[in-house]
Formats: sequence, structure tokens, C-alpha cells
Amino acid sequence: MPAKIVTVVNMKGGVGKTTTVIALAETLAAVDNAKVLVIDLDAQASASYSIAGDRVLADLIQNDRTIDAYFEACLVHNQPIPLMDLIHHNASSITHRSAAPLPISLLASSVNLRVTEREIVYALTERGYGMNAIEARATKRLETDLLSASREFDYIIVDCAPGISAFTAAAVSLAELVIVPTIPDYLSTYGMQAFVRRVFPELAAGSNSRHKPHVLISRKKPVKDQQAYHDLLRQYAARQESEFCLFETVIPDNQAVSTSVGKHHKTYLQKYPVPLSRSYGQLADEVKAVWQ
Repeated sequence: MPAKIVTVVNMKGGVGKTTTVIALAETLAAVDNAKVLVIDLDAQASASYSIAGDRVLADLIQNDRTIDAYFEACLVHNQPIPLMDLIHHNASSITHRSAAPLPISLLASSVNLRVTEREIVYALTERGYGMNAIEARATKRLETDLLSASREFDYIIVDCAPGISAFTAAAVSLAELVIVPTIPDYLSTYGMQAFVRRVFPELAAGSNSRHKPHVLISRKKPVKDQQAYHDLLRQYAARQESEFCLFETVIPDNQAVSTSVGKHHKTYLQKYPVPLSRSYGQLADEVKAVWQ
């Protein structure tokens, strides 16, 4: 059975996007022993660093085993690199209830990704491609290679950079589930709604909820203003014509969440102590329910 593809994205930074990618991957691997591939499409490479560590990431970048090298070879030079050759298997060192590390693999990013994307756009524009054609070309290439790679994994989780780009458009287009982490405040809520309308203009009233993006309330603080925006998002999601669904799971704002990216822990429960592990367990259950 091919892997289930999940893309995590938001126009705004600082909403817990990368934290969600890492925690969901590690929770699925820890609880279900699921084989998870994380694809890092963010030039900050925070997911890559958090999962693999600085030494491994430096080695992957030095040897051109990163997502930017993949896209440059495929789209600019027309010399496709097999996606499986770039994947770093057994990337995690975290364990859970056994000595074996979590079964997480990584297709890493690098700081060169943003420059590479710009060069790809320049190169293909000179060949007569418009932005829609560039997005379609990136999507087709990634779709072909993910189909082959997906047989090795249960889940493929993609971490996108903030904003909208050709690579983000490709990742959203190929996803069976799009998660939009959102802080329940004015700026994040407004930005989320604008993002959903820009990226999913084709959503019509009453469309299948599986194809709607699923908003995740993230980094929520116990204050009245955030509760008010949370309630507002619930009301929006409950409408038949809503462009998005809303997870019941809420990820609280606490020190363990905000400091988890970039720090390396030995065990899953050290990284996600109760009740945080319970929250991410509930999120994993909701994600799995999308396919049921």
C-alpha cells in the first residue's frame, strides 16, 4: 500500500509548523511503529536539523543529498536523480519502549533551497515556462518519484516554507491531507484564511472534507482573546460552505513545545512528556481517521 502523504503548510511563520511535522512523524513512529519519511521543503532546514543533527545534515548537504539538489538536477539540467538515493534512512536517534530508534527517514533541506528555487524559476522562464507551467513541472516530477518511494513508507510528511512557492504548490497538490497549524490570534487567523483561499480556490460548498485543509490550533495560550478566536474558527469550520476543517486536538503553548525543535532527546517521552504526548497522540489519531 502506498504511503499516505501529509503536507504541513502556512503562509505565516512562527505558528508551530515545523514542530507539528516533527511531532506528528515521531508520534506515528512511536505509537504505531509506522515508517515515516519527512521531506523538508523549508530553507531554514529546522526539521532536518532536529531529526538528523548537525553533523549528518552537514554531510548530506556536502554530498548534494538534499531536496534542492534534487529539484535542480530534475528541472534545470534534465538529469533526474533517483529520490531514494537522496533519502537518509534511520535518521532519528530517539527511542520509545525499545532500544531501536524510531523508523523515521529524511529527505533533507539546506539553506541553498531558496536560491535554487529562484534559479529554477529564472532558467525555466527563459525557456518559455510561466509560473503555472513551472509548478506543474515540479508537481509531475515529484509525483512520479514519490509514487516509487511511497512503497517504502507508511506516511510521507512534508514541511513547507512559510508563504507560497512552486515547491509548496507541488507539495499541496500531491497531499491527501493538508494541515495548517494556526495560533488562535488575529494575525494568524486572518493569514490562515487568506492562505486557504489563495491555495485552495477550487474548494466548493459541500466538497469532500478529506480534500479540505485541516486547521490545527497550535501554541494556544489560556487567555480570553485566543479562546475567542478559537471559538470563531470553530464556527467557520462548522459551516457547510467552509473552506477548511478544524481538528479537535489543540496543542498548548508551553516550553516543551517551543524548545523541542533543534534539541536532541534520547526517548520519545523525554521529548514529549505527559500531557504533551497525549495531545500529539490525539492528533495522530485524528490524522489516521482521515483515511478511515
